[in-house]
Amino acid sequence: MDVINDIGLDTASKFILPMVMKKDATYKDVPKTFARTHISIFDKPEFDDHIILVSSSPKDLPKCRRDLSLRGIYEEKDKAHLHIFEIPTEYEDDLYKIVGGDYPQLSEEYKRRLLSFWQEDNNSPLYGVLYHVLKLALSHNTIMQNLYEVQYAKGYHNKPTIRELIYGIRGE
Repeated sequence: MDVINDIGLDTASKFILPMVMKKDATYKDVPKTFARTHISIFDKPEFDDHIILVSSSPKDLPKCRRDLSLRGIYEEKDKAHLHIFEIPTEYEDDLYKIVGGDYPQLSEEYKRRLLSFWQEDNNSPLYGVLYHVLKLALSHNTIMQNLYEVQYAKGYHNKPTIRELIYGIRGE
């Protein structure tokens, strides 16, 4: 799966979702009812700095880590089920690097976790983003069209937007 170029999946989900999944889980284990990932809920500050998976089903996500699960809540206005997890302590630093879009600075352990979860190898665009390998991360056309920006970029993929990170901001 080319997760980097998958336009149907938001950036937050691409990089944060694997944190709350079991070690043996892959993207194939994510139910079709899954919609997106957030790290905060706009009108519920008690859930700031948590990982929120939005789903259309109240059923537990089968391959999620039970040791991190807090609870699920139902959002009537959106008809959405929010599955709320604590941030895994082993990935706290990685989460903040993701929020800043600093993917090459992720821990080696989490880089391997991302590659394993998305079932990508060292010739994939995800590998290029994680290890700052230009020719893997971006197409030749993108490089040529944005040569100046690419030469000075600290990373080769956009960081998650505020709307992606906070559930309940207008415009969802």
